[in-house]
Amino acid sequence: MEFGVGDGRSCNCRLLAEVLGWEGRFWEYDDSEFDKLQQRYSHFSKVQCGQEIMSSENINSIFEKYRVPHRFGVLSMDVDGQDFWIWKALDNAYQPDVIVMEFNSALDQHQALVEEEGLEVGLPLGKTWGASLKAMLQLGNEKGYRLVHIDMAGVNLFFVREQTIIDNNLNIKGIISDRSPNYGLRGQNHPDTVLYNDQPKVDRPQKIISEH
Repeated sequence: MEFGVGDGRSCNCRLLAEVLGWEGRFWEYDDSEFDKLQQRYSHFSKVQCGQEIMSSENINSIFEKYRVPHRFGVLSMDVDGQDFWIWKALDNAYQPDVIVMEFNSALDQHQALVEEEGLEVGLPLGKTWGASLKAMLQLGNEKGYRLVHIDMAGVNLFFVREQTIIDNNLNIKGIISDRSPNYGLRGQNHPDTVLYNDQPKVDRPQKIISEH
């Protein structure tokens, strides 16, 4: 399952769907992107596409609407900011083995920082969007998930369900700290025009969540 996939060109489950015969769902809310997504997977019988905008208020009702099973393989979230709150709101009855979460590696990894709940997506993103590494770690621990890897771009966190690790006697060796922003794998100090052209960035109000 993956949402916030755009037209499907750069989503996390693309390889699974197009090469490995993955059975799952993609969700995207933008009209133009969704049309392209549907066209891309029109001949993949195991992949279903839905047009939805996910939030902490509707995540569980959308999962019920699409009959998402309580146990499944992968859940990937990419909504450019509210990812923390959506995962927090997701009913614990849903137990994917792997969760891929977008986070903001530019935030202080030693503080549990997260943008305020309920904000709409505002592009281009400024430096305060989303959640810090520490905030995501705390939430993962609460949900029963272990961080096993941070991607090279400093964009995605990979969590595995603790019980899945125990049941399968897994020994996963990944990088779980000290990733700096490397968006597009162009290095930390790339010019803003790489991602945002000449548009001004939008900073988003933040809060520090309680320590656990």
